Amino acid sequence: MSDQQPTSSDPIDAEFEPAETETPSEDETAASRKAPKSSGPGWLSLLFVMLVAFGALGLSLWSSGLLEKGLKPDETSTGLASLTDRQSDLSNRFDQLEQDMGAFGARLDKIEARLDETETAMAEASGPQPQSQPAPSSADISALQEQITALEERVSDQQPSSSIDPQRIADLEAAVQASGNDDEGASSAEVAQLRQQLTGLRREVSQLSSAQSTLGNTINQASERADSARSDALAASQMALAIASLETALSRGGSIEDSAALLQSLPFSSSAVATISSLSSSPVASEDSLHQRFLDLRETALDRDSAAAGEPGWVNSLFGDYVSVRRGSAESETADRLATATAALDSGDLKSALGAVEELPDPSRAVYESWISDARQRIQLSSAVNALRLEFIEQTPR
Repeated sequence: MSDQQPTSSDPIDAEFEPAETETPSEDETAASRKAPKSSGPGWLSLLFVMLVAFGALGLSLWSSGLLEKGLKPDETSTGLASLTDRQSDLSNRFDQLEQDMGAFGARLDKIEARLDETETAMAEASGPQPQSQPAPSSADISALQEQITALEERVSDQQPSSSIDPQRIADLEAAVQASGNDDEGASSAEVAQLRQQLTGLRREVSQLSSAQSTLGNTINQASERADSARSDALAASQMALAIASLETALSRGGSIEDSAALLQSLPFSSSAVATISSLSSSPVASEDSLHQRFLDLRETALDRDSAAAGEPGWVNSLFGDYVSVRRGSAESETADRLATATAALDSGDLKSALGAVEELPDPSRAVYESWISDARQRIQLSSAVNALRLEFIEQTPR
C-alpha cells in the first residue's frame, strides 16, 4: 500500500478581485504636468558652456595675434592706394592749371589790346588839338591809381601758388576799361603804369608755365613710381605663389615645371632659380614615396649582396630559384648600411640615408640607382627652395 493520495481531476474554484489602481490626486497631476519644465536649466547650462567656449576661442585668437594679423591691412596695398590717390590729385591739379593758364592768357591778350586802343585814342586826341585837350579828371586818376595800388599790394602779399588770382585780372580789365571809356582820357603815365602791371602779370604767367612744367614732371615721376610699385607688388605676389607651389610639390610630390617657368619669367636674379629650373625636367618624389621604395628594394639589395659573395653555391645548383640564401647581417656590410639608412629615413633625415645608400657595394648599390637619383633631386631642390625663400624675404621691402 502507498500513502500517496490519488490525484483528483476535479476543477478548483478560485475567486480573486483585481487590485484597485490608485487614482492620482489633483496635486500629483499638476506636479506631473509641471515636471517637463525642469529641463530648462539644462539648456541654460549648455548655452552658458557654449558662450564660455566661444569666449575662450576668441581670447586665444586675440592672444596669438592671428586676429590682429588678419585685420591688419596689407602695407603694400595701402602704399599703392595712397600713391594712386596722390597721382590722381596731381593730375586734377595739372588739368585745372592748364585751364586757368589758357583763360588767363586770353584775358591778358584782351587787356593788352585795350591798352593799345587806349594809346591810339590818346595819340589821335593829342594830335589835332594839342591845346584843347582837357586835363584828366583828378577823381578818375585817383580811382585808377587806387586800383593799381591794390593790384600791387595783392602781388606783394600773395604767397607763391600754382594759380593766379582771377580777381587781379578782373581789376586790371576794369582799370583799362575805365581808362578807355573815360571821355577826358588818361595820361601817358597812367597808361605806362597799366602796361607795367600787364608786364608783371605776363611774367607771373611765365613763372606759372614753368611751375606747370615742373608739376607735369612731378606727375610723371609719381606715375612712374606708382607703376614701379605696382609691378613690384605683382612680382612679389607671383614669387610668393611660385615658392608656395614648390613647397607643395616637395610635400606631396609632383611636377614643378609650371613653378619653374613662373620663376624664370620674374625679374628676380638668383642662382637658386637656375638650380630649380635645371631640376624641373622630372617630377619630384615625396619623402613617403622614397621611404616606401627604399623598404621595397631592401630585400633585393640583400639578395644581390649574397649572390655577389658566391656563398649559396651548391644550394643554388641543387634547388635553383626555389631557395634563396643570403649572408647574415652580422657578416654583411650591406646589411649594416641598409640598417643605417632605414634608421635615418625613420627620423626624417633623407640626406644621411642617401649617404649610407651611396656607400653600398656596387651590386647592392645598383638596385638603388633610381632611388638615389630621386633622393638627390629632392635634396637639391629643397635646398634651392630654402635659399630662394631667404633671398626673397631679404629683398622684400618692409
